Amino acid sequence: MLEAGFLAARLDLPRPPTDYGQHNAASLVCEFLETHPTLTGRIAKLADPADLAASMPGDILGIRVGRCVHHLCVALDGGRFVQALKPHGVTIQPIAEIRSRIEVIYRPIA
Repeated sequence: MLEAGFLAARLDLPRPPTDYGQHNAASLVCEFLETHPTLTGRIAKLADPADLAASMPGDILGIRVGRCVHHLCVALDGGRFVQALKPHGVTIQPIAEIRSRIEVIYRPIA
């Protein structure tokens, strides 16, 4: 988002422990996206995350890990998404592989 010109400066994302989602129902990632002053009015939460047909390349997919959204991916064209995971690095995979764990979709808006 920074390189695309959407953000003027890098944002410090919350860095909860890797197993945070296993023990907590509240998502720090969603709270950050929905309340950070820099993002207010710049990211829209889509009404129905189950309707992936409405998703577009560039949408942010909130993935449930354990009990809450604890991972973000970016939708690409052709029913794919991109993510970065330690130690695997950046991967591009079919959305079908995570469809059942998509809890929320956010759309960056100008």
